[in-house]
Amino acid sequence: MKGRNTLGLVVICALLGLYVYKFEAGAEKPDKTADRSVVQLAGFKKEADVQEITITRESDTLTLQRVAKKADAKDAKKDAKDASGEDDWKIISPLKGDADRVATSAFIKTLLSAKAVSSYTKEQAKELSDADTGLGKPRVTLLLKDAKGKTGTVQFGESTLNKDNCFAQVQGKALVLLFAQAYVDENLIKKQVGDLRDKTLLALAANDAKSIELAYPAGSMKLAKNEKGNWELAAGAKKYPADANAVDNLLASLASTKIDKFVDPAPKSPASYGLDKPRVTITVSTGAKGEFGLSLGGSITEAPAQQPQMNPNQPPPQPEEKVYVQRRGETEVVQVPGSLYAALLKTPQDLRDKTILAVNTINATKVAYTVGTSTVELEKGAPVKDKPGVWQLKKPQALTADSKKVEKLLQDLKGLQATGFVDEPGALEQYGLDKPTCTIAIEEGTTKLPLLSIGKAASDGSGTFFKRADNPVVFKANGSLVRGLETKAERLRDLQVLRLDRTEIKSIVMKAKDRDTVTLTCRGASDWVYKIEPQPVKDAKEKPKPAEEKKADFGRVSGLLTDLEDVRGDEWMADKAPDLAKYGLKEPECTLVVTLNNGSKQTLLIGRDPDSKSMAAFAKAEGKDIVVRNDDGSYLMRFARSGQEFEPAPEQPMGGMPMGMPPG
Repeated sequence: MKGRNTLGLVVICALLGLYVYKFEAGAEKPDKTADRSVVQLAGFKKEADVQEITITRESDTLTLQRVAKKADAKDAKKDAKDASGEDDWKIISPLKGDADRVATSAFIKTLLSAKAVSSYTKEQAKELSDADTGLGKPRVTLLLKDAKGKTGTVQFGESTLNKDNCFAQVQGKALVLLFAQAYVDENLIKKQVGDLRDKTLLALAANDAKSIELAYPAGSMKLAKNEKGNWELAAGAKKYPADANAVDNLLASLASTKIDKFVDPAPKSPASYGLDKPRVTITVSTGAKGEFGLSLGGSITEAPAQQPQMNPNQPPPQPEEKVYVQRRGETEVVQVPGSLYAALLKTPQDLRDKTILAVNTINATKVAYTVGTSTVELEKGAPVKDKPGVWQLKKPQALTADSKKVEKLLQDLKGLQATGFVDEPGALEQYGLDKPTCTIAIEEGTTKLPLLSIGKAASDGSGTFFKRADNPVVFKANGSLVRGLETKAERLRDLQVLRLDRTEIKSIVMKAKDRDTVTLTCRGASDWVYKIEPQPVKDAKEKPKPAEEKKADFGRVSGLLTDLEDVRGDEWMADKAPDLAKYGLKEPECTLVVTLNNGSKQTLLIGRDPDSKSMAAFAKAEGKDIVVRNDDGSYLMRFARSGQEFEPAPEQPMGGMPMGMPPG
């Protein structure tokens, strides 16, 4: 019994070997034909000769046609921007439409450039029957056509025994070829028209839009450009200025959304996709270029494609919403990301202009505001040469103002956005606007902006009420602006104690308590050296160490130069302090003597707060009276430096640090 089983196995192995010899070994030695691409096998010299491609399968036929670049000036200019240099393609069947340039170009390149892995000689091919190769009734036929109508056809039959390859033959030729099965599967069998179609949802140029209509089950609204080119919103019988950024974002969402899937070319029942009663319908008019439109219906939730998890602790991807959409004038249903629905789901408040006061921060020349009984007036001086004017405090005291604080106030006003609108406010006392807690007036040269009044906070905590003198609408917005308004002169005055032009600095001498004196000297634009002068020796017999000059790290020097360009405090302390010891400035913690190219010197004194628990420090420029306070201790970190802090970083060996070596 055992002998019989063994004999059976021998017979099977022999038959298998014969099959492999017949269908595989006979093709192991490729001839010149196997080195030729599909396009050459079909009788064409190069891929550019192919003008039409037809793939015929059992279930359908897919036909693509080349759209050559046009020679007129307009199209030539457009084509010049196309870095790919490829012609476009359009789909002829099973439907007509544009093909996706990137996907189709890649597909055709792969399709036409593939080569046979091997081939059978004429003698070997005679031993193969149609039943063996499947070429009597091909599974797939690839037909290529040039501009003159010449055609070439390659037929693909069954797979070989090991499923690695597929039998193929050029129509009219006796030679039998083998192509990789993966090539046949991916490009000829599995490739669907939806893989190659243009995924553009709307071929809309956002700048061309003239009007937009949005319709929802609960109502509709319209956006349109006025004669000045500004967007206006019409909701019901009322019109409002529209938020240009919100409109731009809406149009950008329409123009950038891509189709995920082509679902149904001719649905029998739109209701099955929720399109009998759309959740949103949008129509965009571009004037002479026509109208574009979408209807958004129901949605489904799909699990995202599984991706390899690089981090086991990473949460799994969340399901994604997909929305069914019909384009204006078409019956076909497509599927798009749910983010489009979110982008189009708008209320009138979402699209209204939320700017409360249109401030031009550069043109502003006067700022006046009252908080309670306190009044502040600021005015910008005239520019001097190429330098902008300096802000001056006029009330409550004539002083140079802190320009950064003024500029921040203007930026805050410019960025103030309404979070709600009361279009018919009625009596202003209910908003605290009959007797405002604050008023703000801005002038931009000869132009006066409308007076802004600020009332009380809403009882529900949703914001503070604002009103412009030229507008009946009451706005609701964040009230932090009011809480941040300074009224005391000492909080508004300029707190700068030293300002230097870094390009004019020749040397810097830094003397800090309990540290060696460090001298930095400029030898060129980015060439600095430093010298450490040790502290005086306490023992007269001990010889002082000679000072040695070394190259400084310019990056670290540059940081110090930046700090010296604008030394200012967080808080004003005194205009002329009678007792510098109170601020640690009688015996400074750190002294910087800066010599300029013209030989003049500027000296900066840094004193530590006598309160040992405080991180604060004080600063004063020699020859100037103002004393300022720095709250976070950064004065000492920036200006009390040792020589080692200017040493160049050691060069790293090729490949980085040696294994196990910590960075210095």
